[in-house]
Amino acid sequence: KHAAPVHLHIATAETVARAYILGPQGRQPKVEPGSTAFVQIRLDNPVLALTGDRFILRQFSPLTTIAGGTVLRPDAPKHRSKDDWRPLLEALLERNRGRVLELLCADRPYGVAGGELTAMTGVRQAAWLDAARGSDSIRVVRQDPLWFCSSARLDDAEGQLLAALKRFHAANPLVAGASIGAMRSGTFGEAPAFFADLVMTSAEAAGRIVTDGDLVRAADHKIRMEADEQAARDQMVGAFAEAGLRVPGVKDFLPTLRIDRARAERILAALLREGVLVRVSPELVFHGDAIGALRGRLSALRGQKINVAQFKALADVSRKYAIPLLEHFDRQKLTLRDGDMRRVL
Repeated sequence: KHAAPVHLHIATAETVARAYILGPQGRQPKVEPGSTAFVQIRLDNPVLALTGDRFILRQFSPLTTIAGGTVLRPDAPKHRSKDDWRPLLEALLERNRGRVLELLCADRPYGVAGGELTAMTGVRQAAWLDAARGSDSIRVVRQDPLWFCSSARLDDAEGQLLAALKRFHAANPLVAGASIGAMRSGTFGEAPAFFADLVMTSAEAAGRIVTDGDLVRAADHKIRMEADEQAARDQMVGAFAEAGLRVPGVKDFLPTLRIDRARAERILAALLREGVLVRVSPELVFHGDAIGALRGRLSALRGQKINVAQFKALADVSRKYAIPLLEHFDRQKLTLRDGDMRRVL
């Protein structure tokens, strides 16, 4: 805390610095002549220093050499009194790569990059890969770029994901799942971009979560409805099934339900997600069976061309429905617009 200034000499440069002895529990032990200690040297000016470089410390007046040492970690952050770096520094001093990996990964919730290890130590990434293969607690989670993570940290990350999904489902019982993007940014916001996907892939392979498009849910999650919500769902399905291809507009239909608009829209979203209903435009939703039957009649004309009037006759609908339905089938690659005609693919 009150380190005296020293003069550091290294092969590439000289600069003024302060030396802080790293003792246990924030204490700074006295270093006797001929003994060794781990020391953090904070420089007044940056110098080029690599792991393994030798350095000399001199006092200012009289100009006397007081110590010599070896650089172990040139990129070290500022030491705090509560930190105990000695296990890591001992592993670096002994060149015990497996131990270095275990200590760094235990300290990093999202793991450590092979490139960072090489920058820290000068040891090639292939050597770190060999060290990881010899460890039971380290996993190679990515090859390009190389990335390592503690198995325990991965388990913790999966637990965070499941806990976040549990909270989401409790707050949104009518929603099929949470946005994958929201899970990435909310639960793993500080992690590398690939980390959330890695955790989700692992959890899904273990049968703990299910991903569906851009949504993710816990594997045991079921949409829970109150009695009035179930009645509204049944009314919605029945109304659109009975309407066939002449459905009411969504904004006109939802107010007829005996629940509030917000819950009605969540039920509609769930039915669209399940495929019971199919949205062809912002205002028009059809029962899946009606769309399927029309698709079958249209597929029977494969290779032929039809215009809007012919499609209206085929579907037995007005232009109000025909145009949105044709545009829907265009997006589904069942039809291809060719001037005023559509080619059935």
